[in-house]
Amino acid sequence: MKLFKDKKIAITLSLFLLTAIIFGIYYYNFIGKPLEKIFLNSIFGLSLILIVFLILLFKKTIKERWKEILLLSLFMFLLEIIFVIENKIVVTYLFFISISFFIYYINLMSLFLKNKLKDIYFGFLFFFIPIYLIIQDIYCFIFNDFLSVAEIVVIKEGAEFASGVIHFKFIYLVYLFLGILSFIIYLKIKQKKAIQIKGINFIILFLLYFLVQFNAQYPVKEARLYTSDHYLYQTVYNHQRFISRYGINQYLFRDLTKSIGGLFKSKNQYRSEIIKYFNDHPKEHETNEYSGIFKDKNLIFIMAESFDNLAINEELTPYIFNLMETGLNFTNYHVPVYPRTTCDTEIIYNTGIIPSINDGPTCYTYNRNSYYHSLANLFNNKEYLTKAFHSNDKEFYTRNLVYEGLGYQEFYGQIELNLSNIEKRYDETFYEKAKDKITKGDKFLSYIITLSGHSPYNETHLAVQKHYEKVEAYFKSINKSPPEEIKSYIASQIELDLFVKALMEDLETKDLIDNTVIIITTDHYPYTINKNTYKKYTGFTENYEKSNAPLVIWSKDIQPQEIDLVFQSFDLLPTLINLFGLEADYRYYLGNDIFSKHYEPLVLYKDYSWYDGKNYVSFGNKIKGTSSNKYINKQQSKVDNYYDISEKILRNNFFKNN
Repeated sequence: MKLFKDKKIAITLSLFLLTAIIFGIYYYNFIGKPLEKIFLNSIFGLSLILIVFLILLFKKTIKERWKEILLLSLFMFLLEIIFVIENKIVVTYLFFISISFFIYYINLMSLFLKNKLKDIYFGFLFFFIPIYLIIQDIYCFIFNDFLSVAEIVVIKEGAEFASGVIHFKFIYLVYLFLGILSFIIYLKIKQKKAIQIKGINFIILFLLYFLVQFNAQYPVKEARLYTSDHYLYQTVYNHQRFISRYGINQYLFRDLTKSIGGLFKSKNQYRSEIIKYFNDHPKEHETNEYSGIFKDKNLIFIMAESFDNLAINEELTPYIFNLMETGLNFTNYHVPVYPRTTCDTEIIYNTGIIPSINDGPTCYTYNRNSYYHSLANLFNNKEYLTKAFHSNDKEFYTRNLVYEGLGYQEFYGQIELNLSNIEKRYDETFYEKAKDKITKGDKFLSYIITLSGHSPYNETHLAVQKHYEKVEAYFKSINKSPPEEIKSYIASQIELDLFVKALMEDLETKDLIDNTVIIITTDHYPYTINKNTYKKYTGFTENYEKSNAPLVIWSKDIQPQEIDLVFQSFDLLPTLINLFGLEADYRYYLGNDIFSKHYEPLVLYKDYSWYDGKNYVSFGNKIKGTSSNKYINKQQSKVDNYYDISEKILRNNFFKNN
């Protein structure tokens, strides 16, 4: 046949046939085989054939424009290397393979362009990529994570508290210099010739590209092994790990395509799978010694901004300290940090399910969802008046929509409480303005989100200015000198202590103290403290260490007790259901009543790592613990199912109010 007389086509088709046979063997033996092996052979094997075909096909154009190719390749490679070094990301061999392929495809796209379109393309890359890297570096410095396109909707919220935290780095000038220099060189060496494809060449190119995409999708539909690089590539569930495997530019590409693809996902699916999951995973719950001990009492739930054990001190925070001494003090409680930190923890406390990991911020992507099994709705069913409070705008994180879906009858923000932009920074003032609304109702649930503990922890923070001298004097009196950022952080939390003081005095005055339960806990540890400062001061490096958080449940008639059970924020809601004697189906909560005889510790983190009090497992590797591999694999499967079912619940709006 004339077709096979063309050497480049014959070579390509022969390679394709050989690879197809190999892939067929892999898929036939798929079950039990490592996904990474299939992933690498599928994606990179087919991509290699595509590269060989295109080089053979377009060798004349490539020969003419080799200087442009070399320039763009060096530019992209240098930025990748500088970025991972600057952010201390440990890369794998897959990183170099991935960025090589990505650079190849970036160059390939340029070969199809000529004249002004090509100038725009190169100009965009040379100027946009450096700016993008600067933004990512700043974001990582503040949040210890990398920005996703899906989270741009919360940039405004993050920027409000970024003043005083952002620091200029010399490397930013290097990024910009490389971009400008590369564009100047490009203008001097650019060529006009471009690729044109037609006939059989176009068909082969399309077929190869289709197979690359098919192989990128197929295995993930057959298994959900989150430890695999394939699953990581598809979901981008862990940003730093993704960059360590595929590079920052590949991260940008996948993040964009995943975010755009998310716009077209059906919200009305998975229902039968969710029902089957709940039917297959029943939860037994019998009454225990703590069942109903707070029945018909009021509840004031304080989620304190960035509150951490670092701030608890008999002299500096005496009122919180006293509550812990006279209430139920949980010393092994954990609050994992999820992608959108505060608003994600609010979802956890109020619904008991995992917030969105892959679809963007829950408080935006799913702010129209509702939850008939939520904390507020369970109290609504008992004829409580349910209210939520925050001293910032209630549109912040779209809480005006989220809390309606959570079932709260009233929500009071900055405007409703008549707080000025200065007043809202002080938790004590916040309570004074809100106190009559907080305690309103014959029976009430008041959910409160404080603000004073928010970063930045420096002299620009109003609450820090107010209390810093007290903290400084205390540490001088005990001959200690913590880092300035630590002292500023503690100073910010003194304002929370004054909030608690005002609350206790107000409850006494209104004769509500005997019939009110107070919960004080946190939304997350103070992760915006400089990583090195935090690590040096606390010695904490792993998730299970950082997430150990304060929790006190106080009632005047409770017997003081220190409880060292390992549990997490997901367990708090089902535990409250038991304590207040509420009516609920325990299957619908990821966590469990910690006082149940069936309780087994399990703390979940956003990167799918987990901790059970004895073992800490990250990406399938035991960082701590000696349990058997059989036990580890069993727990791993359970964790994977939790993430999967929570994602489906959110997408389906499964718990929507009728």
